[in-house]
Amino acid sequence: MSQQNKTKNLKGWLQRTICFENKEYGHFLELFIGIIENNGFNITKKTDLDAGVSIEAIYGSKIIALLTNLIPIIGHHIPWGKRLGLKASILHGSTIEINITISPYMELFNTTEVFILSQSASEKASDEYLVAHKIHKITQQLYFGLNLPVPDEFTEFNKKAFFGDVFLSYLIYPLDGYKASKTIHIPLQKGPKWSWAAFIIPEFWFIWHEIWGVSILAILIEFYGGYKLISYGAPFEILYVIAFLIRIISGRIGNIMYFYKYGRWINNKFPSYKKSVASDKQEKEGAQEAEATYKQEKECTKEAEEWLKKASKPMNNILKL
Repeated sequence: MSQQNKTKNLKGWLQRTICFENKEYGHFLELFIGIIENNGFNITKKTDLDAGVSIEAIYGSKIIALLTNLIPIIGHHIPWGKRLGLKASILHGSTIEINITISPYMELFNTTEVFILSQSASEKASDEYLVAHKIHKITQQLYFGLNLPVPDEFTEFNKKAFFGDVFLSYLIYPLDGYKASKTIHIPLQKGPKWSWAAFIIPEFWFIWHEIWGVSILAILIEFYGGYKLISYGAPFEILYVIAFLIRIISGRIGNIMYFYKYGRWINNKFPSYKKSVASDKQEKEGAQEAEATYKQEKECTKEAEEWLKKASKPMNNILKL
């Protein structure tokens, strides 16, 4: 299955690896440090490596972020209320390779700030948007500083693709932390378009298959959203409409969501089991074949012994004379 599909890293917006050829290491290091400082990062640690250097830096002030987060509604979503952590390694040899990772500061460096700068789903989205935007600007400025043309993939920040990946990450990996792998599988061939099981009981079908985000969203919309609408004067029958719409959407996306996470269609739910059954069957057939061969060889050996006994009688008579 892995040979027929390709994968996509949903964390690709928050980390980047770039190689530059025929560039002087000292100049490149000085350029990179100047760029991240101009983007608001303060270097906190710089470690020499065997073939390069490792850099850690922080964006934002703890006090300013704390005070900004006290502002109702918007405090958690503006840049002054953010704290970001940057880790980068620059390795030099025949080429210069730079690896950049940026994340919310509390996730990458200091977990004690998690209670000060708490993250809701919307806050996390705004955090990751700031991270993706920063890493995009740093990448562009590296190319500008080296007098190189900016590759097409870095010329413009694709907001639509970014928010699509963020939403997909919430649907499939809502409970996973920053360091967890967030890879999805992209099918190259069309699969089943409808799932009756996801249509009938979407709240439990997605939970059963550990696609937590879809189940959480369905339950919130169905129960909390329905309750809110009724409290605003909507008729009770609105719950049936919401439940039916959720089931239509769930039946339509159930199979593709399953494929995104596991890399196979729901019909191939137990490939390892099928493989083991096939292996057991082959092993059993091989054992039966070996047993038949052994019996055949045993019979041949018995016939050969009888023939030798008959052939040895004349020789025994001669020896007696």
